[in-house]
Amino acid sequence: MRKLVLMASVIGAAACSDDGTVGADTDAPATASGGVTDGFGSSGAGEVDGGSEDPSVGDDSTGGGSSDSDPTDAGGSTGPGGGSGGDGGSTGGVPPMREGVYVSIAEGADSNAGTREEPVRTLGQGIALAVELELGWVYVAAGYYSVNSDDNAALDLVGGVSMRGGFSASDWDDWDPATHVARVVDTATMAAGFSQANPHRAVLVPDGVAGNTTFEGFTVEAAPIANAAAVVLQGDATLRGNILLGSGQAFSTAAFFEDSGALLLENEIDGVASAPGQPAFAVRAVGGAPQVHGNRIRSGEGTNNRAVLLTDAAGVVSSNVIVAEAGEGGAGRVIEMTGSSTAIIGNTSVLDGAPGGFHVIAAGTAAPANLDNNNFISLSETAWCFNGVGGIDAGTVRNNNLGCSNLYSAGIPYGSIAELESALADAADNIAEPSGVTDPLVDGHLEGDGSTLCAVARGGLAFEDDVVLGTDIDAEPRTEPWSIGADEFDGDCL
Repeated sequence: MRKLVLMASVIGAAACSDDGTVGADTDAPATASGGVTDGFGSSGAGEVDGGSEDPSVGDDSTGGGSSDSDPTDAGGSTGPGGGSGGDGGSTGGVPPMREGVYVSIAEGADSNAGTREEPVRTLGQGIALAVELELGWVYVAAGYYSVNSDDNAALDLVGGVSMRGGFSASDWDDWDPATHVARVVDTATMAAGFSQANPHRAVLVPDGVAGNTTFEGFTVEAAPIANAAAVVLQGDATLRGNILLGSGQAFSTAAFFEDSGALLLENEIDGVASAPGQPAFAVRAVGGAPQVHGNRIRSGEGTNNRAVLLTDAAGVVSSNVIVAEAGEGGAGRVIEMTGSSTAIIGNTSVLDGAPGGFHVIAAGTAAPANLDNNNFISLSETAWCFNGVGGIDAGTVRNNNLGCSNLYSAGIPYGSIAELESALADAADNIAEPSGVTDPLVDGHLEGDGSTLCAVARGGLAFEDDVVLGTDIDAEPRTEPWSIGADEFDGDCL
């Protein structure tokens, strides 16, 4: 059995100076900061400029909104005191920037005006000043920004104030989150008063925060204790291009949806390896309609870990590469659903580790509305592509590569594609191949070789009119002929 090595070893995110000291504050802990390899991109932390430890994120309970302008629009000057817009950069260009407040823990002071030349120091002051000045963005330079949810001092987002991390502490035109890592780390240690339903959190998206509020370019780390989350999503904000890390402790989660319709878009999400008997999750949703699109998600190795755990949820999980790794004595579960109708569309699902795992397992009173266009890859000896406990069937089962020893069961196991499609009215155009990809973590799409596999790779369903489903994991448009799996396959069938 081939074992995939997905994450680099623990990398301290503080920058080393010429004399070997770490950053501006040697007390900043060198925890895992998202060094990611083998197809999970290169967005992990390299060297971090700046980086003294932030002892307080400030008062992040500031209410209200900043302005009624769309924070995703481009143009305008880029600071309360004016200044030129940062539309260029030494690393390929800064995304369009609006007026905003600038934060640098290495160069700032909270008594400053929040301009490029005079940034504030803490994230809380950056948000508070943006609200006061009715500005739509907070721009954050590299560094270690600690929060402590023991004291109810997580980073609370505010509706209408978007945040972008990943700027150089010495050059606001240099934006590269992989190099200039803005780490938001929960340093909580207290167990009492927190639970699975009310976890610790480094970042909170409160109820009422809408989807036009974005949070992007950060590395967010859960507290290294049980019942901890990197981000808790109650509102409907958009989190894009972040690295979200759980703690690997019991019932920890990288991203926790709490009756939310938030959008996780193009993030790297890791539940982190856990000790035996301590279940941990990369993505967990209770209620709501989560939108999980174009991410690279891994469970972290553990006996009871799940990559995605959905309870009483609707929404869509689409165009992701999702990996479940089982520890010794456990079976991996890529997506586990209880009472959830979440649509599972266009994903590359990878089971790695001990035999007997599940790509999708559903129980309760609901099942996936759609199970379409997925590429199920099983690196373990035995695996289920879909198991509907108690006879639950998916609404549709179309255009999947069911690469499992056990294809599909809804109380009755179906041993062949023909048997499955004969029994289910909305099952069609599926195949069963053992792998079908060159490297599932690099591209995730089916290769064309003139076989049936190529035909189904070019026979997926059309979603071109859907703003989310119409793109793949690389934000490339899905075009005719349609592809299955996380990546759009535009190659020739040989």
